[in-house]
Amino acid sequence: MVSNLQDGWGTLCHQLSKFTKHGFYSFRLDEENKKDVMNSFDYVGYTDKLKKIRVVYSMTDPRWKFYQVGEMLWFENESYYNNRIIRKRINKYILTEYCNKLSLNITDEDFWNIKGDKILFSRKYS
Repeated sequence: MVSNLQDGWGTLCHQLSKFTKHGFYSFRLDEENKKDVMNSFDYVGYTDKLKKIRVVYSMTDPRWKFYQVGEMLWFENESYYNNRIIRKRINKYILTEYCNKLSLNITDEDFWNIKGDKILFSRKYS
């Protein structure tokens, strides 16, 4: 499931993941020329008895902050998180690299042209 929202779709993803016993990834990629920036990814996975969570983000609030919790996943590059400049620890380019490692080629226009049944909901912020 691919969604460009952080609200109700997150709840839906959690419920579907719990029901199907499959994990999901959620990515948020922002440009750094905005006032409020947040670049992040989350992973939530469910099994019969375990909920696994991984969260990594950097954001302005109002200064740059970096946060991570959970075990590092196989596609992550730990050296990025040691960068002295917080905004460079996780950014749009790093998240795009992570998506590519997960076979989510988000820079390819065909990725967004989903075949078959779909729901497209987009929100434009001003």
